[in-house]
Order: sequence, then structure tokens, then C-alpha cells
Amino acid sequence: MTTSEDVLRVARTQIGYKEKANNNNKYGAWYGLNNKPWCAMFVSWVANEAKATTIIPKHAYTPAGAAWFKSKKQWHTSPRVGDIVYFNFPNDDVDRISHVGIVEAVMKDGSIVTIEGNTNKAGSRVGGGVWRKIRKTGVVGYGRPNYKVVKPVVAKPKLKPVKKTNDVIANEVIHGLWGIGTVRKNRLKKAGYDPAVIQKLVNKKIK
Repeated sequence: MTTSEDVLRVARTQIGYKEKANNNNKYGAWYGLNNKPWCAMFVSWVANEAKATTIIPKHAYTPAGAAWFKSKKQWHTSPRVGDIVYFNFPNDDVDRISHVGIVEAVMKDGSIVTIEGNTNKAGSRVGGGVWRKIRKTGVVGYGRPNYKVVKPVVAKPKLKPVKKTNDVIANEVIHGLWGIGTVRKNRLKKAGYDPAVIQKLVNKKIK
């Protein structure tokens, strides 16, 4: 399964890409619908490259992508990294979901950092390139792909091996089962322990 980082890794490689005249771009060509608005086709291309086509729908019409996530009960109003974010910009000429991107980060002030296709530095939905944006307004909702969850690896402490002997009492002393008296000190010496090591055992038992 694909992780959110897999998708973002692919998307980041595309930042700075610019279309040619008349919406001519590689994402539309890949999709089979070139020379059309291509923000959703960009997201679909990224999903394909990241092997995430089963969890991110292939779509060119942004409302269709949002509807897919809603049908899967994977539609949310608060963002997470890797979410597919759908926009309806205020004062736009189209009063519906009309733009889409990928959430790269969620800021403390509630804004989101996105990677979007067919936008520009001003944030237009018909901008002609792939850019990283900071968005505070216009979000309708978030489609949340069923990403693979990577559990953090917790390093286990490395235990120093304790030397074993053939002497039962010496072993019990070494493992902190008994205190260390003169007799047991002698047993440890006979077991081959350095006097300095024995003194450390006297000061602090090994557990």
C-alpha cells in the first residue's frame, strides 16, 4: 500500500513544471484529455506514479473526485498531510468545486500548504504550472485516501551481555540475586573476574 509520503514525494518532483500554450501539458496528455484545465489530472498523474490509483480516483472533473471520496465516507472538513483538498474560490466565475491539490503540511494558524497543478504564484485555478501554495480560504473539504499507516520504529535498548560462569553462586551474585561478601568475592575471583570488576559489582549490583 502507498503512504502519504509516497504521494508527496512524487508531487514535489513536479514543482516548477509549466504548461505550453493552450493548456498543453504532460498530465493531460497522459490522461488522454489534453488542452483542458488539468489540476485534477495532475493529482491523478501523481497518484498513478505513486501507485496510489486504488485510493485516489482518476478524475479530470473536480466535483467527481470529491463525490468519489464522499461515497467512500472519506470526506472530511479538517486537513491531514496527504489529503486531497478541493476548492471553491470566493468570487470565482464558477460556483462549485473547481480546483484540487494535495495537502503537504498543516500550519498552526489553520492554513494549509499544498502542491497544486494548473495554478500560479497568485493562486489562480487556471495558472499554467505546478506550484506549492499556502491556502487559507476557499476549501470545501478534504478527501482522505486510505494510506498505509507506518508505525514508528522504537529502538530497543541494547543490553550488555553478562559473563556466565560455571559457578552457581557467582552467577547469582552477578545477576543481583545476592549481595557480595568475602566468600562470594573469592568465588568470583576463581571464576576469572578481574578484581576491579568485582569491586564494581560490590558498589553496584548488575541487574
